[in-house]
Amino acid sequence: MYLTIGGSALAFLQLLPGTRRPVQAQLQRCGVAVVDRWLRRWGLWWLAGGVDAFGLYEVFAHAALLPRSSAGTRLLARATTVDRMPTPPATSSPRSLADALRAWPDDRLARLLQARPDLATPVPPDLGILAARAAVRLSVLRVLDTLDAYRLAVLELLAVRDAAMSLDELVRLAGKEAPQAVASLQDHALVWGDDEALHVVSSVRDVLSSAGLGRSVATLLSQHNGKRLASLEEHLGVKGMDQVLARLTEPPQLQALLQECSDGALAVLEKLSVGPPYGKVRDAQRLTQPGDELSPIGWLLAHGLLVAIDDDTVELPREVALQLRGSGGITTSALQPALETTKLGAAQVDRAAAHEAADVVAKVEAMLESWSEDPPSV
Repeated sequence: MYLTIGGSALAFLQLLPGTRRPVQAQLQRCGVAVVDRWLRRWGLWWLAGGVDAFGLYEVFAHAALLPRSSAGTRLLARATTVDRMPTPPATSSPRSLADALRAWPDDRLARLLQARPDLATPVPPDLGILAARAAVRLSVLRVLDTLDAYRLAVLELLAVRDAAMSLDELVRLAGKEAPQAVASLQDHALVWGDDEALHVVSSVRDVLSSAGLGRSVATLLSQHNGKRLASLEEHLGVKGMDQVLARLTEPPQLQALLQECSDGALAVLEKLSVGPPYGKVRDAQRLTQPGDELSPIGWLLAHGLLVAIDDDTVELPREVALQLRGSGGITTSALQPALETTKLGAAQVDRAAAHEAADVVAKVEAMLESWSEDPPSV
Protein backbone atom coordinates (compact mmCIF):
# COMPACT_ATOMS: atom_id res chain seq x y z
CA MET A 1 0.00 0.00 0.00
CA TYR A 2 1.19 3.56 -0.58
CA LEU A 3 -0.29 7.02 -0.04
CA THR A 4 -0.57 9.42 -2.93
CA ILE A 5 2.43 11.54 -2.12
CA GLY A 6 1.95 15.01 -0.68
CA GLY A 7 3.50 16.97 2.14
CA SER A 8 7.28 17.11 2.06
CA ALA A 9 7.54 15.42 -1.36
CA LEU A 10 5.41 18.12 -3.02
CA ALA A 11 7.19 20.83 -1.08
CA PHE A 12 10.41 19.55 -2.59
CA LEU A 13 8.89 19.65 -6.06
CA GLN A 14 7.81 23.28 -5.62
CA LEU A 15 11.47 24.25 -5.40
CA LEU A 16 12.12 22.89 -8.88
CA PRO A 17 11.54 25.29 -11.77
CA GLY A 18 10.13 22.53 -13.92
CA THR A 19 7.08 22.00 -11.69
CA ARG A 20 5.35 25.06 -13.17
CA ARG A 21 5.14 23.33 -16.53
CA PRO A 22 2.14 21.19 -17.41
CA VAL A 23 3.80 17.93 -16.37
CA GLN A 24 0.55 16.00 -16.54
CA ALA A 25 0.17 16.85 -20.22
CA GLN A 26 3.69 15.59 -20.83
CA LEU A 27 2.82 12.33 -19.09
CA GLN A 28 -0.29 11.92 -21.22
CA ARG A 29 1.65 12.48 -24.43
CA CYS A 30 4.86 10.60 -23.80
CA GLY A 31 4.38 8.46 -20.70
CA VAL A 32 6.72 7.84 -17.88
CA ALA A 33 9.84 8.00 -20.08
CA VAL A 34 9.41 11.81 -20.17
CA VAL A 35 9.52 11.95 -16.39
CA ASP A 36 12.70 9.85 -16.33
CA ARG A 37 14.43 12.25 -18.74
CA TRP A 38 13.14 15.23 -16.77
CA LEU A 39 14.53 13.80 -13.52
CA ARG A 40 17.91 13.07 -15.07
CA ARG A 41 18.09 16.59 -16.54
CA TRP A 42 17.66 18.10 -13.07
CA GLY A 43 20.23 15.74 -11.53
CA LEU A 44 17.67 13.50 -9.78
CA TRP A 45 19.15 10.32 -11.28
CA TRP A 46 18.34 8.39 -8.10
CA LEU A 47 14.62 8.76 -8.85
CA ALA A 48 14.91 8.12 -12.59
CA GLY A 49 13.98 4.65 -13.70
CA GLY A 50 11.85 3.97 -10.65
CA VAL A 51 9.01 6.30 -11.49
CA ASP A 52 6.64 3.70 -12.86
CA ALA A 53 7.63 0.95 -10.41
CA PHE A 54 6.78 3.00 -7.32
CA GLY A 55 3.88 4.99 -8.66
CA LEU A 56 5.83 8.26 -8.35
CA TYR A 57 4.17 9.65 -11.45
CA GLU A 58 1.29 10.53 -9.09
CA VAL A 59 3.56 13.17 -7.56
CA PHE A 60 3.92 14.98 -10.87
CA ALA A 61 0.31 14.60 -11.87
CA HIS A 62 -0.95 16.05 -8.59
CA ALA A 63 1.71 18.74 -8.57
CA ALA A 64 0.56 19.90 -11.99
CA LEU A 65 -3.07 20.14 -10.83
CA LEU A 66 -2.47 21.96 -7.51
CA PRO A 67 -3.69 25.56 -7.38
CA ARG A 68 -1.11 28.29 -7.47
CA SER A 69 -0.56 30.92 -4.79
CA SER A 70 -0.23 34.59 -5.51
CA ALA A 71 3.51 34.08 -5.79
CA GLY A 72 2.95 31.52 -8.52
CA THR A 73 4.03 28.48 -6.52
CA ARG A 74 1.89 25.41 -6.06
CA LEU A 75 -0.18 25.12 -2.87
CA LEU A 76 0.28 21.94 -0.86
CA ALA A 77 -2.58 19.49 -0.52
CA ARG A 78 -3.12 16.83 2.10
CA ALA A 79 -3.02 13.25 0.78
CA THR A 80 -6.55 11.88 0.99
CA THR A 81 -6.50 8.81 -1.25
CA VAL A 82 -5.05 5.36 -0.72
CA ASP A 83 -4.07 3.24 -3.72
CA ARG A 84 -2.77 -0.34 -3.86
CA MET A 85 0.87 -0.85 -4.75
CA PRO A 86 1.29 -2.54 -8.13
CA THR A 87 1.59 -6.31 -7.73
CA PRO A 88 4.88 -7.70 -9.11
CA PRO A 89 4.48 -9.95 -12.14
CA ALA A 90 3.75 -13.56 -11.26
CA THR A 91 6.54 -14.68 -13.60
CA SER A 92 9.29 -12.79 -11.76
CA SER A 93 11.94 -15.07 -10.32
CA PRO A 94 12.49 -15.04 -6.54
CA ARG A 95 15.85 -13.74 -5.40
CA SER A 96 15.99 -15.71 -2.15
CA LEU A 97 14.07 -18.27 -0.11
CA ALA A 98 12.38 -15.46 1.81
CA ASP A 99 11.32 -13.86 -1.46
CA ALA A 100 9.87 -17.18 -2.62
CA LEU A 101 7.95 -17.67 0.65
CA ARG A 102 6.39 -14.22 0.32
CA ALA A 103 4.78 -15.32 -2.96
CA TRP A 104 3.27 -18.47 -1.44
CA PRO A 105 -0.47 -18.65 -0.70
CA ASP A 106 -1.61 -19.31 2.86
CA ASP A 107 -2.49 -22.96 2.27
CA ARG A 108 1.02 -23.71 0.97
CA LEU A 109 2.60 -22.02 3.99
CA ALA A 110 0.33 -24.11 6.21
CA ARG A 111 1.55 -27.29 4.51
CA LEU A 112 5.15 -26.22 5.11
CA LEU A 113 4.53 -25.78 8.83
CA GLN A 114 2.79 -29.16 8.95
CA ALA A 115 5.73 -30.85 7.23
CA ARG A 116 8.29 -28.99 9.38
CA PRO A 117 6.57 -28.21 12.70
CA ASP A 118 9.82 -27.01 14.30
CA LEU A 119 9.60 -23.87 12.15
CA ALA A 120 6.44 -22.76 13.94
CA THR A 121 7.86 -22.80 17.49
CA PRO A 122 7.83 -20.05 18.54
CA VAL A 123 5.52 -18.43 16.02
CA PRO A 124 7.69 -16.54 13.48
CA PRO A 125 6.85 -12.82 13.36
CA ASP A 126 7.39 -12.59 9.59
CA LEU A 127 8.36 -14.65 6.56
CA GLY A 128 11.96 -13.51 6.72
CA ILE A 129 12.34 -15.17 10.12
CA LEU A 130 10.58 -18.27 8.77
CA ALA A 131 13.06 -18.49 5.89
CA ALA A 132 15.99 -18.09 8.29
CA ARG A 133 14.68 -20.92 10.47
CA ALA A 134 14.18 -23.16 7.43
CA ALA A 135 17.89 -22.80 6.65
CA VAL A 136 19.09 -23.74 10.15
CA ARG A 137 21.30 -26.83 10.05
CA LEU A 138 19.41 -28.76 12.76
CA SER A 139 16.06 -28.12 11.08
CA VAL A 140 17.45 -29.25 7.72
CA LEU A 141 18.76 -32.45 9.31
CA ARG A 142 15.29 -33.19 10.68
CA VAL A 143 13.50 -32.74 7.38
CA LEU A 144 16.10 -34.77 5.45
CA ASP A 145 15.23 -37.75 7.66
CA THR A 146 11.67 -37.63 6.28
CA LEU A 147 12.67 -37.78 2.58
CA ASP A 148 12.65 -40.96 0.55
CA ALA A 149 15.72 -42.16 -1.32
CA TYR A 150 14.74 -40.63 -4.67
CA ARG A 151 14.04 -37.12 -3.35
CA LEU A 152 17.27 -37.25 -1.36
CA ALA A 153 19.15 -38.26 -4.51
CA VAL A 154 17.59 -35.36 -6.45
CA LEU A 155 18.58 -32.97 -3.68
CA GLU A 156 22.15 -34.27 -3.75
CA LEU A 157 22.23 -33.77 -7.51
CA LEU A 158 21.10 -30.14 -7.12
CA ALA A 159 23.61 -29.56 -4.33
CA VAL A 160 26.51 -30.85 -6.38
CA ARG A 161 26.77 -27.48 -8.11
CA ASP A 162 27.39 -24.15 -6.49
CA ALA A 163 25.41 -22.51 -9.29
CA ALA A 164 21.72 -23.02 -10.06
CA MET A 165 20.49 -25.89 -12.25
CA SER A 166 17.62 -25.79 -14.72
CA LEU A 167 14.73 -28.23 -14.48
CA ASP A 168 15.40 -29.52 -18.00
CA GLU A 169 18.95 -30.48 -17.08
CA LEU A 170 17.75 -32.09 -13.87
CA VAL A 171 15.20 -34.17 -15.79
CA ARG A 172 17.97 -35.33 -18.11
CA LEU A 173 20.02 -36.53 -15.14
CA ALA A 174 17.30 -37.70 -12.75
CA GLY A 175 14.51 -38.90 -15.01
CA LYS A 176 10.97 -37.80 -15.79
CA GLU A 177 9.91 -38.03 -12.13
CA ALA A 178 12.23 -35.12 -11.23
CA PRO A 179 9.57 -32.34 -11.48
CA GLN A 180 7.41 -34.01 -8.82
CA ALA A 181 10.45 -34.45 -6.57
CA VAL A 182 11.45 -30.80 -7.04
CA ALA A 183 7.92 -29.64 -6.20
CA SER A 184 8.07 -31.64 -2.97
CA LEU A 185 11.50 -30.24 -2.09
CA GLN A 186 10.21 -26.71 -2.73
CA ASP A 187 7.20 -27.39 -0.49
CA HIS A 188 9.67 -28.39 2.24
CA ALA A 189 11.64 -25.11 1.70
CA LEU A 190 14.79 -27.01 0.74
CA VAL A 191 14.83 -25.76 -2.86
CA TRP A 192 13.66 -22.42 -4.24
CA GLY A 193 13.60 -20.73 -7.66
CA ASP A 194 11.88 -21.22 -11.00
CA ASP A 195 12.33 -23.86 -13.69
CA GLU A 196 15.23 -21.97 -15.24
CA ALA A 197 17.25 -21.68 -12.02
CA LEU A 198 16.71 -24.05 -9.11
CA HIS A 199 18.66 -23.12 -5.98
CA VAL A 200 19.42 -25.23 -2.91
CA VAL A 201 19.25 -23.72 0.57
CA SER A 202 22.85 -23.04 1.59
CA SER A 203 22.86 -25.19 4.75
CA VAL A 204 21.71 -28.22 2.71
CA ARG A 205 25.15 -28.43 1.11
CA ASP A 206 26.81 -28.44 4.53
CA VAL A 207 24.48 -31.16 5.79
CA LEU A 208 24.95 -33.32 2.71
CA SER A 209 28.70 -32.88 3.01
CA SER A 210 28.56 -34.24 6.54
CA ALA A 211 26.40 -37.10 5.25
CA GLY A 212 29.13 -38.29 2.89
CA LEU A 213 29.61 -35.72 0.13
CA GLY A 214 32.62 -33.45 -0.10
CA ARG A 215 32.85 -29.96 -1.50
CA SER A 216 32.74 -29.14 -5.20
CA VAL A 217 35.79 -29.32 -7.45
CA ALA A 218 35.68 -25.56 -8.04
CA THR A 219 35.80 -24.87 -4.30
CA LEU A 220 38.61 -27.34 -3.63
CA LEU A 221 40.75 -26.09 -6.53
CA SER A 222 40.14 -22.39 -5.87
CA GLN A 223 43.60 -22.07 -4.23
CA HIS A 224 45.43 -23.93 -7.00
CA ASN A 225 47.70 -21.60 -8.96
CA GLY A 226 51.23 -21.39 -10.25
CA LYS A 227 53.19 -24.65 -10.16
CA ARG A 228 50.35 -26.61 -8.57
CA LEU A 229 47.90 -25.64 -11.34
CA ALA A 230 50.55 -26.25 -14.03
CA SER A 231 51.17 -29.76 -12.67
CA LEU A 232 47.45 -30.52 -12.72
CA GLU A 233 47.12 -29.22 -16.29
CA GLU A 234 50.05 -31.37 -17.41
CA HIS A 235 48.61 -34.58 -15.98
CA LEU A 236 45.10 -33.90 -17.28
CA GLY A 237 46.32 -32.80 -20.71
CA VAL A 238 44.43 -29.50 -20.68
CA LYS A 239 45.21 -25.79 -20.40
CA GLY A 240 43.64 -23.31 -18.00
CA MET A 241 41.42 -23.67 -14.95
CA ASP A 242 38.22 -23.73 -17.04
CA GLN A 243 39.37 -26.82 -18.93
CA VAL A 244 40.54 -28.43 -15.68
CA LEU A 245 37.09 -27.95 -14.15
CA ALA A 246 35.40 -29.30 -17.28
CA ARG A 247 37.64 -32.39 -17.20
CA LEU A 248 36.71 -33.06 -13.57
CA THR A 249 33.00 -32.15 -13.66
CA GLU A 250 31.53 -32.97 -17.08
CA PRO A 251 30.15 -36.54 -16.77
CA PRO A 252 31.59 -37.92 -20.06
CA GLN A 253 35.08 -36.52 -19.43
CA LEU A 254 35.05 -37.50 -15.77
CA GLN A 255 33.93 -41.04 -16.59
CA ALA A 256 36.76 -41.37 -19.12
CA LEU A 257 39.24 -40.24 -16.47
CA LEU A 258 37.88 -42.74 -13.95
CA GLN A 259 38.34 -45.53 -16.46
CA GLU A 260 42.07 -44.75 -16.47
CA CYS A 261 42.29 -45.49 -12.73
CA SER A 262 44.07 -48.60 -11.54
CA ASP A 263 42.19 -51.11 -9.42
CA GLY A 264 43.85 -49.79 -6.28
CA ALA A 265 43.01 -46.16 -7.07
CA LEU A 266 39.41 -47.05 -7.91
CA ALA A 267 39.08 -48.96 -4.63
CA VAL A 268 40.18 -45.83 -2.72
CA LEU A 269 37.65 -43.66 -4.56
CA GLU A 270 34.80 -46.09 -4.02
CA LYS A 271 35.53 -46.28 -0.30
CA LEU A 272 35.50 -42.48 0.07
CA SER A 273 32.44 -42.05 -2.17
CA VAL A 274 30.12 -43.58 0.44
CA GLY A 275 31.44 -41.16 3.05
CA PRO A 276 33.07 -39.59 4.83
CA PRO A 277 34.94 -38.00 1.91
CA TYR A 278 38.21 -37.47 3.84
CA GLY A 279 41.35 -39.57 4.04
CA LYS A 280 44.70 -39.32 5.80
CA VAL A 281 47.82 -39.09 3.63
CA ARG A 282 51.32 -38.05 4.67
CA ASP A 283 52.71 -34.94 2.89
CA ALA A 284 49.50 -34.53 0.93
CA GLN A 285 50.18 -30.94 -0.13
CA ARG A 286 53.61 -31.40 -1.64
CA LEU A 287 53.90 -31.11 -5.41
CA THR A 288 53.79 -34.32 -7.42
CA GLN A 289 57.25 -35.77 -7.89
CA PRO A 290 58.47 -38.29 -10.50
CA GLY A 291 57.45 -41.72 -9.34
CA ASP A 292 54.51 -40.54 -7.20
CA GLU A 293 52.06 -41.73 -9.83
CA LEU A 294 53.11 -45.30 -9.23
CA SER A 295 51.05 -45.32 -6.03
CA PRO A 296 47.23 -45.15 -6.21
CA ILE A 297 47.02 -42.10 -3.93
CA GLY A 298 49.77 -40.27 -5.84
CA TRP A 299 48.00 -40.88 -9.16
CA LEU A 300 44.68 -39.61 -7.79
CA LEU A 301 46.29 -36.46 -6.36
CA ALA A 302 48.16 -35.78 -9.59
CA HIS A 303 44.93 -35.98 -11.63
CA GLY A 304 42.71 -33.98 -9.26
CA LEU A 305 40.45 -36.88 -8.28
CA LEU A 306 41.62 -36.33 -4.71
CA VAL A 307 42.51 -32.85 -3.45
CA ALA A 308 44.79 -32.10 -0.51
CA ILE A 309 43.20 -29.73 2.03
CA ASP A 310 46.11 -29.75 4.51
CA ASP A 311 49.43 -31.52 5.04
CA ASP A 312 47.88 -34.87 5.95
CA THR A 313 44.25 -34.79 4.73
CA VAL A 314 42.74 -35.31 1.29
CA GLU A 315 39.12 -34.80 0.21
CA LEU A 316 37.08 -36.49 -2.50
CA PRO A 317 35.30 -33.86 -4.66
CA ARG A 318 31.53 -34.01 -4.67
CA GLU A 319 31.27 -34.49 -8.44
CA VAL A 320 33.57 -37.51 -8.36
CA ALA A 321 31.58 -39.15 -5.56
CA LEU A 322 28.28 -38.74 -7.40
CA GLN A 323 29.83 -40.02 -10.62
CA LEU A 324 30.93 -43.16 -8.79
CA ARG A 325 27.53 -43.57 -7.15
CA GLY A 326 25.48 -43.32 -10.30
CA SER A 327 27.39 -42.31 -13.42
CA GLY A 328 26.61 -38.63 -12.89
CA GLY A 329 22.87 -39.18 -12.63
CA ILE A 330 20.47 -41.04 -10.35
CA THR A 331 20.03 -44.78 -10.23
CA THR A 332 17.50 -44.73 -7.37
CA SER A 333 13.95 -45.33 -8.56
CA ALA A 334 11.18 -42.91 -7.69
CA LEU A 335 8.79 -45.84 -7.24
CA GLN A 336 8.31 -47.31 -3.81
CA PRO A 337 9.85 -50.79 -3.74
CA ALA A 338 7.54 -53.72 -3.22
CA LEU A 339 7.40 -55.06 0.31
CA GLU A 340 8.56 -58.63 0.41
CA THR A 341 6.51 -60.82 2.76
CA THR A 342 6.48 -64.48 3.77
CA LYS A 343 3.37 -66.38 4.72
CA LEU A 344 3.59 -68.35 7.97
CA GLY A 345 1.19 -70.87 9.40
CA ALA A 346 -0.44 -70.64 12.82
CA ALA A 347 1.82 -73.34 14.24
CA GLN A 348 4.98 -71.41 13.28
CA VAL A 349 3.60 -68.21 14.84
CA ASP A 350 2.77 -70.06 18.08
CA ARG A 351 6.26 -71.56 18.31
CA ALA A 352 7.88 -68.16 17.77
CA ALA A 353 5.60 -66.55 20.39
CA ALA A 354 6.38 -69.30 22.95
CA HIS A 355 10.11 -68.84 22.37
CA GLU A 356 9.89 -65.08 22.91
CA ALA A 357 7.77 -65.52 26.04
CA ALA A 358 10.32 -67.95 27.50
CA ASP A 359 13.09 -65.45 26.69
CA VAL A 360 11.25 -62.68 28.56
CA VAL A 361 10.72 -64.91 31.62
CA ALA A 362 14.42 -65.84 31.67
CA LYS A 363 15.50 -62.19 31.51
CA VAL A 364 13.10 -61.17 34.29
CA GLU A 365 14.38 -64.04 36.46
CA ALA A 366 17.97 -62.96 35.93
CA MET A 367 17.07 -59.38 36.83
CA LEU A 368 15.34 -60.45 40.07
CA GLU A 369 18.31 -62.58 41.10
CA SER A 370 20.63 -59.64 40.50
CA TRP A 371 18.42 -57.34 42.56
CA SER A 372 18.31 -59.90 45.44
CA GLU A 373 22.12 -59.72 45.70
CA ASP A 374 22.46 -56.00 45.06
CA PRO A 375 19.12 -54.20 45.57
CA PRO A 376 18.71 -51.07 43.45
CA SER A 377 18.59 -47.70 45.23
CA VAL A 378 15.18 -46.10 45.56
